[in-house]
Amino acid sequence: MYILIFFGIIFICLGFINWFRFNFKKSRCAEQVEGIIVDYIEKYNSDSITPSYFPVVQYETPSGIVTQKSSTGGYPALYEINDKINICYNPNKTNEFIIQGDNTEKTFTIILFSIGIVFELIGLFIFIKYN
Repeated sequence: MYILIFFGIIFICLGFINWFRFNFKKSRCAEQVEGIIVDYIEKYNSDSITPSYFPVVQYETPSGIVTQKSSTGGYPALYEINDKINICYNPNKTNEFIIQGDNTEKTFTIILFSIGIVFELIGLFIFIKYN
């Protein structure tokens, strides 16, 4: 019972960390431009047989053309090569960007919170029932 409550707290904390990290990045990305998907980088987790596809995005800033891999990927690939997308980038660090309309980070945060809340509820239910 206590282990469920402990893991619930851990998952909720991870959800908050991910939410704050994403919102901090989003607050720094103030310039909007149109970008294009030029490639994908395929990555495998150590225990996965299914790859994640991370789009490589190209966009133009006043300091030049930036080509950068996105920090979020998925399976299947969310975009096709040569798709045009809206980018919001950090003018002080032009290789830091967010693909507008990409909800991968939000979905991941919701999953972390949900797992944490379920663990908390089960742990509290067991605690109340048996004490």
